[in-house]
Amino acid sequence: MANSEVSICNLALATLGADSIRDFSEDNKRARMCKNFYDATRDYLLAKFDWPFSRSFKNLNQLDLTGEDTPDGEYGYQLPTDCQTPRDVHPMGSSTPWRIVGQRLYTTLTAVGLYYTKTETNPAIFSNPFVNLLALGVAVRMCAPITQDKALAKVLFEQYQVEMREVWESEANVGNEYRMFDENPENDSFVTGEALGNPPYTDTGIPNE
Repeated sequence: MANSEVSICNLALATLGADSIRDFSEDNKRARMCKNFYDATRDYLLAKFDWPFSRSFKNLNQLDLTGEDTPDGEYGYQLPTDCQTPRDVHPMGSSTPWRIVGQRLYTTLTAVGLYYTKTETNPAIFSNPFVNLLALGVAVRMCAPITQDKALAKVLFEQYQVEMREVWESEANVGNEYRMFDENPENDSFVTGEALGNPPYTDTGIPNE
């Protein structure tokens, strides 16, 4: 069965030992909490990592910056409307500097192809690891208002951090971009949880100490 926003939230509610919902419009606290936290948690996780299912590429149109103050030799490009997080310019790993200011990309490149994470809202597209992590993230956020159980909230948050690293490791090794340039199988360098380290932010977006 295809994933849906409600099915993902019901997985979160089941984690809390709470009853499921049929729709976000139900007049109960569980539905209101799901509606409040689902979109924010989804977009936060999308922005945090280069998920294969939400990767996109687009050749950007150069903007006419006549009359605008810009550093010498730089060109401006409008980011795609569905861009959640810019990742890299083509070719990947280019040494040419580029930066993001607002909804624009600035660089000395005269043509830009952008690799980015798009704002994917269709749950049917999500990978299974992302669905599980998203449900757990929603559960972490809802735990206090739904259960008032601080001990459970702490346990779930710790589990969330561990699973986030494991999911990143799994998703980062999709494809062959990890392979060394000389194509020597002995030099393959997979991303590991240890290499990723601790998530730099908590589920609320607050940097870890």
